[in-house]
Amino acid sequence: MNKPELETKVVLDEKTANDRYGRFIVEPLDRGYGQTMGNALRRVLLSSIPGAAITAVRIKGATNEFATLTGVKEDVVHILMNLKSVRLKCFSDERQILRLKVKKGGEVFARDIETTESVEIVNPDVYIATLSPGAELDMEMEVNTGMGYVLAADNKYPGAPATTIFVDSLFSPIVRVNYEVTNTRVGQITDYDKLSLEIFTDGSVSPRQALVYSVQKLLDLFKILLPEKNEQPAAAPSGVNGDILQQPIDILGLPIRAWNALKAHKINQVGELIALSEDELLVMKNFGEKSMETVKKKLAEYNLSLKSTEPAPAPEKKEEKKNSKKTKSKNKD
Repeated sequence: MNKPELETKVVLDEKTANDRYGRFIVEPLDRGYGQTMGNALRRVLLSSIPGAAITAVRIKGATNEFATLTGVKEDVVHILMNLKSVRLKCFSDERQILRLKVKKGGEVFARDIETTESVEIVNPDVYIATLSPGAELDMEMEVNTGMGYVLAADNKYPGAPATTIFVDSLFSPIVRVNYEVTNTRVGQITDYDKLSLEIFTDGSVSPRQALVYSVQKLLDLFKILLPEKNEQPAAAPSGVNGDILQQPIDILGLPIRAWNALKAHKINQVGELIALSEDELLVMKNFGEKSMETVKKKLAEYNLSLKSTEPAPAPEKKEEKKNSKKTKSKNKD
């Protein structure tokens, strides 16, 4: 029996989806490919999705992590442990400095941290410490972007202030990934695979963002195996001439920082993106030269480009105008 041509679809379970959880159903797949796809995606999701984390802390009155602070219930070790639970969105590649200064008794939470315009706290209700009346907690926190889990020793850098306490950092925004492969039917044939992929995030990225990023990572990896002469741009969806312009920018597989910047400016579709020039993109908040180069590269894979900026016509020189007038007067004579 000839097997029918497969029309594989990816469906998000909208009933259970939110900004921290997504269940994606991929079916039908040829026998065995459910495990292949599920295992590869799970590994990339858990190891290679970029995120932001606190990498170093400076606390007034503390020179090392074993110090205690007057009027503060927790010692520095416990404060650092609580800070590791603070999840962040960072829209910049540059190191960011956050400040926490509290001079009143009571509980201190992540929402009391003063952020920069490039950093957002995803879980503001995280508990940090408890202060006695009249006590003070004054600290600076360094925030960086990265991937995976990084030890405190690897976060160190030359020139840091002597009172800096470096901490272990969990950059990955992925909390957990599960997948299950079951049988599905196509016509009378029942030996096809159905992949159910569950993605749990900390809220700094959506499950769909994480999935798109991981797929792009795998595509970039496998391109290395292609002979150079046979390398082709990634195939565009059917209907490139028109349909692709209606597709969400998710299909471009942009880095999360660039994706967030575009979404913040209500740029949701590919057609809306290519209607903009480089100058128009560069004036956007949190969209820099690095993001620009990435966007141009991704668009080129679909034979698309940003709107060109035509240079303004050069003003006519005064001397040329005078000569023109003289010529006209001579012609009259």
